[in-house]
This record gives sequence, C-alpha cells and structure tokens, in this order.
Amino acid sequence: MSLYSGQDLGTWFRSASNSVRHRLWIASPYIGGWQSVRCLLGREWWDRPKIDVRLLTDEGASPNGQTLSRFAQKGRIRHVAGLHAKIYIFDDKVLLSSANLTCAAFTQRYEAAVWLKGTSAASAIALYEKWWKSSSRPFDLDKLTALARSKGKNAGEDGQDRLPTLHALPPDPGDFGGHSLTNIFLDYPRFLDLHGVLAQQYVSVQRIWPKIPLNFEIDGFLDYLFRWHPGTPSKVYEKIPPRKLSESARKKEIKLYGAAFRTWAKERGDDGHWRLDHSKYVQEKLSAKRIGQLTKNEIRRVARGLQCMNDGRVRTRFLDNNSTPLVRSAWNELLHGSAPITERMSICAGKLHGFKRSSVQELLGFFRPKVYPLRNATVNCGMRLLGFDVPAH
Repeated sequence: MSLYSGQDLGTWFRSASNSVRHRLWIASPYIGGWQSVRCLLGREWWDRPKIDVRLLTDEGASPNGQTLSRFAQKGRIRHVAGLHAKIYIFDDKVLLSSANLTCAAFTQRYEAAVWLKGTSAASAIALYEKWWKSSSRPFDLDKLTALARSKGKNAGEDGQDRLPTLHALPPDPGDFGGHSLTNIFLDYPRFLDLHGVLAQQYVSVQRIWPKIPLNFEIDGFLDYLFRWHPGTPSKVYEKIPPRKLSESARKKEIKLYGAAFRTWAKERGDDGHWRLDHSKYVQEKLSAKRIGQLTKNEIRRVARGLQCMNDGRVRTRFLDNNSTPLVRSAWNELLHGSAPITERMSICAGKLHGFKRSSVQELLGFFRPKVYPLRNATVNCGMRLLGFDVPAH
C-alpha cells in the first residue's frame, strides 16, 4: 500500500488514468469543472475503445454539467444519495482518497490517498459494484440535461473557499467531446442497458425469427405493439408516463403480447427479413472501403429503409438539403469514427439537415445490428409500455 499527497497526488492520479485499459470507475460526490477534470484524467480514457466508464455521484451536490456530459457520452452515471466516499478504480487497482474530483481538492486542500492492489483492491471494487447495483439509481435525465446546458465553469466544486493554491494540476490535454448536440443523445448508454434487459427477458420467452439478429425481432415486436396490435397498446405512451412494472410483471406482459405478436406474424407471413435485407445493403454500401463512393441513389435507398423516414416528405427534405459529399462525410464519422459513440452521433446529426435523433440511431442499428438496437419513437413507446423509463421521443 502506497500513500500519496500534495503535488504527487495529482501527478500520480494522471499517470494512473493514462495507463487505464479496460476500466475507469469513479465515486465522488463533488464533480468539478471540465477543464480541471480533464487535466486530472487526461484523454486516453476517452480515446481508447472498450473502456468501461462509470461514475457514482450525488445529484444533491450539483456536479458540473459539462463534466457530467462527457462521462455520459463515454459511459454511465448513477446517483447515490449521501455519497461521501471517494473511490477511483483504474483497471484492477484502486485509489482510496479524501479528495473529490475537483480542482479545489487537488490544488488548494490538504488531501491524501492510498493505492490498493491485489485482495485489498478487489474488496474495494466489490464494494463499488455493490453500491452500483443495489444502492444507486440512474442519474435523473432531466437534471442531467439541465446541468449539461448550464455554463457555470466552477459548478460542482466542493466549496468556493478562497484558499491559496498549494499545487498545480497536471497539464491540460485540450478540450474533447461535448458537441453542441450531445444533449439529445445523453440517454443513449442507459437506453442500451435497458434494451439489453428487454432482450434478455424477451428471448427467455420466445424467439420466432431465429435466423435474423435478435434486435431486429425485438424491433418487430415493438413495432407490432405500436402499429398492428388491435389495441395499439404502446401508442398512448407517446403522451403519458411509462409504466412501473416489476421484473415478473414485465415478463408476464412480454408473454401476453409476445403470443399475440407470434400469431400475427404467422398469419401475416412476416419473418422480419426485410430488416435483414436492408441491413445487408447498408453494410455493403456504407462499409469503410465503399462509403467514399456512395451515390445519391444509394443514399436515397438507405434512407427509404429507415422507419423514421417512411414519410416521403421527410425523406425528400433530407435528400434535398444535404449534398452527397456531406452525407458521405457524416455517415463515415458515425459508422467508422474513433470517438465515443455518442460524440459520433452528435457530429453526424450536427452536419446533416433532417437527420437527427431517430435517423442516426436507426442507421447505427442497421449497420451493426448485433451491437446497436434500432431506435425510434415506436421503440421508445413500446419500452415505456413494458415499464422502461426512456423518453418518448
């Protein structure tokens, strides 16, 4: 066990973050300004793919919105009322500290931290997982969005004491993330988690189209609940709050509606293959090698297969207001860029007219159906019917 304090604490903290390869988990009630936090963490955690990023914090401490939005883009944020511990987990090693993730803690206060490895670190990681699963809830999306829109650079600091500067922060790696349209995709990591729960529960009940990706079958199921079921039971959830269902109650609902969907699909002769066929077309034409030669007609065909563009007027506005080179560039960034997925989604939506929230998420789903679900208002309403707290639009 090693002890760090003073200037060494900030320097070592940055070094540990720079070396992270698969896990960055943080628990801190106060979350300081984005410039300070990026000085402490660097940007390797942001640039490297497949790093599991989690943040436990306390909504009551009003953490900095700009910083929260970066964490929401890269990973997941949960709220723990009364959180006081400061735990920093870098892969399989742990820093237990008195210091919040703030500029004041690392530059103006007398803080200390111990570095844990082996069984001691494993115990701290287990405690974090316990709090994450059993003692926390998702950070309120409305509050997250409101905080992310605020411009207060010092919001989230643990007090505004006029203390002298004792230590310097590590060098600033420069700004990254935080596209102007980030807010419309802040819920996406949580949506993926909730859709994953739905997928597990659905497949435990039935699988009627086993030859196509599971996400396509779930899309068919949710589309049925919105458009084709005699009572269109999910449609009303465009305007009313989502239901609150226990896991067992949700499974009963899936069984009930799933049986009706199975019967309807059989009578209709629907095997879901139009989604697979369109997915293959999208994967071929938008592959990294081929996307640079994408033609206007091919763009039109890709757009025609997106359910959110069923209305020809919507499709025409998109096609008439975006040049072919611009669409190539935006779609290439979305599908083949290296930034975190929500940043790529924001960049794509920002470049294109008439190609925003649902269009971006559907295109992702058709291109990588085993990773990303198709998502639009129909999907959201179906999930709300089944007790998942996702936005209607």
